[in-house]
Amino acid sequence: MKNATLLVLSLFITGMTAIQAQDLEPNSQDPIIASWDMEIDAPGGRGSGVLSFFEEEGQLMVKTENGSQKVKVDGNNYNWKMAKDTPMGTMDFKVNATLDGDSLNGTMEMLSGMAAGRVVDFTASRK
Repeated sequence: MKNATLLVLSLFITGMTAIQAQDLEPNSQDPIIASWDMEIDAPGGRGSGVLSFFEEEGQLMVKTENGSQKVKVDGNNYNWKMAKDTPMGTMDFKVNATLDGDSLNGTMEMLSGMAAGRVVDFTASRK
């Protein structure tokens, strides 16, 4: 069971590299609106990807490989939920991040599947 959990997290990390988003210029009104190079630390290894935050109809959004997700904002804290398609089915994640200048640090918690409750750390830097 532990190996299956590690496999799922590894598949997720590998899939994060597939996130493609256009480079966005930083926005002076909301400092998170930009593209971010992300590094993920997980039991199965280190992964990377790109997060792109943008505003759509007054709502802060983040682009992920499965589309765009609404982002909740509380000061410098940001959170959103996202799904990842894997060979073992769709996995749901909750992401919490804190903005500190040109750094974004946070956690990704698996909400479903065999690894539910597992948390991995990530860091991101503004492109």
